[in-house]
Amino acid sequence: MKRLPLMRTAWRNVWRNKRRSAITIAALAVAAGSTVWFMGWGDGFTEKMAEDTVKSGMGHVVVEPKGFEKDPQISEYIDDPAPVVSLIEGTDGVETWAPRVEARGLATTPENSMGAVVFGVDPARERRASVFPNRIVEGSFFGYGDEEGVIIGHKMADVLGVELGDPVGVMVQSLDGEVRAEAYELVGIIRTGNPMFDNGFVILPIAAAQELIGYGSGYNKIAIIAESAGDASKIRDAINDRLPPDDLEALTWYEVSPQAYQFYQMMLVFMGFMLILLIVLASFGVTNTILMSVLERVHEFGVMAAVGLRPFQVFRLIFYEASVLSFIGVVVGLIAGGILTWINSIYGVDLGFWASGVQMTGLLDPVIFFALKPYAFVVTGIAVFFIGVVSSIYPGIKAARFRPVEAMRHV
Repeated sequence: MKRLPLMRTAWRNVWRNKRRSAITIAALAVAAGSTVWFMGWGDGFTEKMAEDTVKSGMGHVVVEPKGFEKDPQISEYIDDPAPVVSLIEGTDGVETWAPRVEARGLATTPENSMGAVVFGVDPARERRASVFPNRIVEGSFFGYGDEEGVIIGHKMADVLGVELGDPVGVMVQSLDGEVRAEAYELVGIIRTGNPMFDNGFVILPIAAAQELIGYGSGYNKIAIIAESAGDASKIRDAINDRLPPDDLEALTWYEVSPQAYQFYQMMLVFMGFMLILLIVLASFGVTNTILMSVLERVHEFGVMAAVGLRPFQVFRLIFYEASVLSFIGVVVGLIAGGILTWINSIYGVDLGFWASGVQMTGLLDPVIFFALKPYAFVVTGIAVFFIGVVSSIYPGIKAARFRPVEAMRHV
């Protein structure tokens, strides 16, 4: 029997038992649709995690005194930032930058005190470089030109027992080695969803932080936002090539926060494992249904062999049947999975019910917007179709080995 008649026979055989074929198609469709959906979730989750890490004040790239990240000393800072800023602005791929002054200190009130990271920001530039201005839940972010006032996290406000308008003391070690303290009016309370910020950060206008520490017009960090996240390494290398090698260095966000990057990598590995698991489970299901189809048709295969159908042709017939089922299952699954992923890419999925787990990841809010990417359809389509076809090998070999006389006696 030639290939074309075999394919026609395979097509007819697929629809002879509609229920069994529907089960096989459904198994493949669920595998394909779930894989596309899960890949959309995984891509959206990891992209959001990287974006939130960057927009939590870190930036895609940070320029700072060499070794500052490992051993942050208040005496190490950029005393003349103008040449560095000029270098940054002349680097391809840079969207914006924001100066920072960071120091360890205390937040105090007459009744309580707690350790804090003092975070000096430029009110104008910060609006384009981080999410802080958009996360104020009480009061407001600093206005342009503000030189006074303080913003703290909502958990810190609860511990200190302060409300808007109350004075909050900020105490740090200054550049000359003395401990300096200043009281500022509480102008804003921030809720980021990240406990590190909500419970441990004190945000000041950069001029106030510089005056408190004694930096003059200097910074100890400059955060850079790239036009594309993929440009971070390129921007870092371009800046490092022109920075004084013994004084300053540029680092990417994943070098500054290796813990966040490790979690990011762990999520990628977890996604890969889950995708393999989904496909393996689908292969078992397809193998089982095709094998059932073969065992139910032993007499039929005996008749085919008796009229001259060779074992390899029997194998090809099963292979063609599996190909038809796999193709239909993949198409249905990709369409269904694509529609569901598209909906989730617009409306997102709120993981608020898993609030504590979300906070552990460093995400600034629990809503994940899925990523709808063409590669997910290509990879899933090829993988699930391949698994469906490969799953027919064992049943096809079994069918090809039936002896005509014994098979024809089978009822």
